Amino acid sequence: MSIKIKRQSLMGDSPSKKKVKQRATKKQPAQSPSQAEIQAAQKQVAAKVESKPKKGLWLSLVFIALAILIIPKPQLISYQKLNVVGTSIYWPGFLGLPATIFDSDLTLAGEIEQGKIFLCDNINQNVGCHKYQVVKQEGFISVILSFFSD
Repeated sequence: MSIKIKRQSLMGDSPSKKKVKQRATKKQPAQSPSQAEIQAAQKQVAAKVESKPKKGLWLSLVFIALAILIIPKPQLISYQKLNVVGTSIYWPGFLGLPATIFDSDLTLAGEIEQGKIFLCDNINQNVGCHKYQVVKQEGFISVILSFFSD
């Protein structure tokens, strides 16, 4: 009769169980994100944050450009009466604001396009109005240059 003898290890588990434990310990680092994955995620978040101010910047630039195009610009006009010529900055009215000449307290009446303007003390009574003939109209750049030349 033959007797089979089983071998037992004196220090603990059999070698087959040690292999299982080693495999389990190797899988644990794979479950946690690596440094490269963390950095890639941080770059994606930074890219999203950077794209938002660019969109706001473009919108504000478009708004400013539209405002520049829509709002009427001042003109430099030269007008005369009895061969005495005056030069002033004229701003056409906008959104209910009346047209004005900036260096005068008088009220402006008349059409500049027709070549005649009236400067009045009181526009409601038509008293004290002076008729001037428009000699020359210049654009916005002339207005800016006149500020620097004075």
